[in-house]
Amino acid sequence: MGARTLFNLVGLTACGKKKIGIAIAERIGAEIISLDSMKVYRGMDIGTAKPSAADRANAVFHMLDILDPRESFSVGSFLETARGHVESIHGRGKEVLFLGGTAFYLNCLLNGLFTVPESDPAIREELIGEARERGTAHLHGRLRGADPASADKIHKNDTKRLVRALEVIRVTGKPLSWLKEHRTVRIIDNPSRTVGLRWPQTMLEKRIRTRTARMLDKGLVDEVNAILKRSGFGPESGKAIGYREIISHINGDITRAEAEEEINRNSLKFVKKQETWYRRFPEIRWFELSKADDAARVADEAAAYFSGETG
Repeated sequence: MGARTLFNLVGLTACGKKKIGIAIAERIGAEIISLDSMKVYRGMDIGTAKPSAADRANAVFHMLDILDPRESFSVGSFLETARGHVESIHGRGKEVLFLGGTAFYLNCLLNGLFTVPESDPAIREELIGEARERGTAHLHGRLRGADPASADKIHKNDTKRLVRALEVIRVTGKPLSWLKEHRTVRIIDNPSRTVGLRWPQTMLEKRIRTRTARMLDKGLVDEVNAILKRSGFGPESGKAIGYREIISHINGDITRAEAEEEINRNSLKFVKKQETWYRRFPEIRWFELSKADDAARVADEAAAYFSGETG
């Protein structure tokens, strides 16, 4: 018998994944593994829209509240920890539903983890200097000659990725595209079905603004203050949308109203990044929502798709 199928529910920020995910889990008999890089942090509850006590009474969640905000958490650590939960959940006779919006985690879950060669600071500084002197277009031309496949995927003005791709060639003697093909390992090697949720753009923008206002009303500023006083943020958690803006507000750099607008603006920018990521996954079965009461219908249809009742 082959490995059991995993089920994934993804979607853009503020699209209602949590509510629909809980409904799907109830329908298919699943426990939920959070596919979110920020919900792993203790105390970051309001700003990450973490499941409430009521939510957790209706579904079993994993990969929540496992780290202090000061700690780092890699995608490799996520996959290794999640693999243990997959085995335990299947051992209990339950299905697994990955739920969240971190597209990079989804990519590594579906396509495997690329083992990146270690950086060489001397080579990196040399390439950065070359970019300053001759421009990024020059680096892009060099990469085009050495690794056309990577050059096709990296913008000519993306200095960071151009430097990294050329550095990898110098360090390993192999093109980055070749290494990604030959040094990628699937840590969780189960087949899967993936469902995505999306709203019309104007409605999603309204949902984001409503959510931001609700988070502030629920005490997001107090939550950030509490973390700053208790332990502070690490290099990863401190970059989370909703938290970095409130930190600026607490530091006196911007007003609360300005912080709210910054959260909305950065959330919309993040949505565009998510959309770019999700275009990499042709296997996603998308479900469209246009009003709140679509949630029950979509949960039914997605559960049927996961269960193999529909194609």
